[in-house]
Amino acid sequence: MFAYGTAALTAAAAAAVVITAAVGEAQRQDAVEATAQRPIEGAQPYTVPSPPAAATAEDGQKRPVDYHVRAETACTTYAAPVEEGLALHTLGHGAVLLNYHPNLPEKEIQQLEDIAAEYPSVLLSPTPGQSEPVTATAWNVRLEIQGADDERIEPFVIRYSQNPQVPEPDATCTSAATD
Repeated sequence: MFAYGTAALTAAAAAAVVITAAVGEAQRQDAVEATAQRPIEGAQPYTVPSPPAAATAEDGQKRPVDYHVRAETACTTYAAPVEEGLALHTLGHGAVLLNYHPNLPEKEIQQLEDIAAEYPSVLLSPTPGQSEPVTATAWNVRLEIQGADDERIEPFVIRYSQNPQVPEPDATCTSAATD
């Protein structure tokens, strides 16, 4: 009987740990969402780059272009840098782009990958030459971040993803073709 009592006690303790973890995660998510309702400290206006007067098309001909290329890219994690025009088009659909310096520690890259996996409107891409370790960019707003453990990243993603103020608010990036 003692063995059964110990097993029951162990199972009850394990269940309590799982419930406590679930409650803790729910409370954390509530806090993140509450923070997202307020302006994100350090978020700065970002003007979408103006188009050049003409751009070189695939056939080598110069022709006028819009503010972005005519294709978008999927919201996912990329191992290589995402082409700026594709990223801009996708931001216009309400996506958030998380760029990180390729020399970021693997632990921090994993943290960013976890965020990208949790939120369907996030593109995650390494960006060589970037001055900040991490940047979060949405349509007309950017946040420069010193590391992936910065508590402003998730609220930024929640606040600015699927923003109705983007040029194409009814479009999504989750079904777009990748490079």
